[in-house]
Amino acid sequence: MPAPLPAPFPATGSRSRRLARRVAAATGGSIERQLRAEAADALGRAGERLEDAIDAWHLLVDVGLATEAQLEHAMRDLVHAVWALVVQRECAGFRVDNLGHIRRHYAIPEAVLRHL
Repeated sequence: MPAPLPAPFPATGSRSRRLARRVAAATGGSIERQLRAEAADALGRAGERLEDAIDAWHLLVDVGLATEAQLEHAMRDLVHAVWALVVQRECAGFRVDNLGHIRRHYAIPEAVLRHL
């Protein structure tokens, strides 16, 4: 039985650090800037989706004509948007008190928070 082939880009170790330094030097660090910019854009989009879900929830609740199924659907969308922003913040490196930060910066209804 032949020996398994080594991974072409190991996840850890000095070899991957050397490769990362060579790529950064060759590109002038532009890859890192692009990655940070994409992470920031993704974080902004997740925040916008949460704001849209909050607006949709308030529209249904404030009008008072929504069916139970519509409210349930809006609740699921809002819970998903909150969770997606928590995950996106963690991916961007914000790992402390994510939900607390989100609660302070977005008007998330208490009914929604009970479903998280």
